[in-house]
Amino acid sequence: MRQLFLTLILIGLASGQTLSPEITLEKQRLLILPATTGTQNESIETAVTSLVSTEATQLKRFIIIDRTNLEALLQEQSIQLSGLIKDEDLVTIGNIAGAPEALLVRITNFGQKGVPPEDEEKKDEDDDDDGLLSWVVKKSVKAIIAKELENVEQYPNNIQTIVQGDVRKINLETGETIASFSLNAEHTGGNKTASLSKVLNRLRSQISRELRELYVLTSEVIDVDGRNVTLLLGSDMGVKPGTYFEVSAPDKKRVIGNRTISIPGRSVGLVITQDVSGDANQSLAVRRWRTIKPGYRAVELTHQPVSGGVSLRVGLDESVFMAGAFVDPFPFGRFSFLGQAGIGSVLDSWETVDFSLRLGGQVLGRLIQTSQFSAGATLGLPLDIVLRSDDGEHTVSLPVFSPTLGLRVEWMLSPHRDLILGLETVLSSVSSTEWKY
Repeated sequence: MRQLFLTLILIGLASGQTLSPEITLEKQRLLILPATTGTQNESIETAVTSLVSTEATQLKRFIIIDRTNLEALLQEQSIQLSGLIKDEDLVTIGNIAGAPEALLVRITNFGQKGVPPEDEEKKDEDDDDDGLLSWVVKKSVKAIIAKELENVEQYPNNIQTIVQGDVRKINLETGETIASFSLNAEHTGGNKTASLSKVLNRLRSQISRELRELYVLTSEVIDVDGRNVTLLLGSDMGVKPGTYFEVSAPDKKRVIGNRTISIPGRSVGLVITQDVSGDANQSLAVRRWRTIKPGYRAVELTHQPVSGGVSLRVGLDESVFMAGAFVDPFPFGRFSFLGQAGIGSVLDSWETVDFSLRLGGQVLGRLIQTSQFSAGATLGLPLDIVLRSDDGEHTVSLPVFSPTLGLRVEWMLSPHRDLILGLETVLSSVSSTEWKY
């Protein structure tokens, strides 16, 4: 059975960012400290502060002054770092450290406690179904045991760890909060050490993403050769292969009355870094809706672009009709795997229209790629659940696996929308019974 697939894709790139008027030329000097000391959360606050310092250092766009380095500087000035850190103290500390801004890490909630495993909770629910007398006896015994073990951890290998807090970026001259982000992670399982380790790993990814948002890199187009675009900034500033930049024309100046205002330049394309040197990188234009020229500005995208869309599938012999949606996590890669879902109808051998629900994926290989057009081959791996009524008017279902092989072309209609056409043929239909399509 041959099917003609017509798909309209709404590509949702990372949300637009405010373009900085200046090119990033220097690393930002940054002071990182826990907001308080001497509290019950001191140990976890110190651990998270160290995590923030480590992630900021690995990004290579910051010069980090953490508590260890700061104490050495303060000792030279005969100043002690102890007790609560007040905002007015930070101004003095910042002047000594030579940092105009600081990150204050504060933990607002930290707890670790054992919780019953799921199978034990289910057992308690089953106990509730027992007779009244049995229920009263069991609850009384459990209450007595709980009293005896009040100060003993009953579930040492199923610890629930919760860490909540925030990080504030403040101007050390004015004391003003410039930006802030929340920290929130939870894990249940393992002993206290293992559970806390899982939570810190989750916080690590949050912190890295938020720090990139705090200091977005702004580059400049140095040279353009076809789709190859050379940009300022390289590994010295933490630029890695796979980093996306949105390119835009320079800002325009306009005088209104006695004021000169800056009008952001229009976005012209999207590039991805291929090769990196110390202070420059070679990128490839993956989307280009206007001409990219030397001198244009390129702003780092801090999120991986992801596309999604809606699709309409129609069989050439009108035996299949399906509306659906899909997600492509790597819309600009040479290879990608699309997740798909849809609902529709299929014509069975009795010429009866049956309801069909589809879940599955599609492997896509883009053999031809330009900044506005691509073409390639697809391997579909869909699982259809077909529903119909039998002779006794009972609803019956059948899972059908129907791998497909096809061709696919993509045209860019606008910066955020593509039109996709595909032609596929069903290789075979495999089901668990003799009932087939």
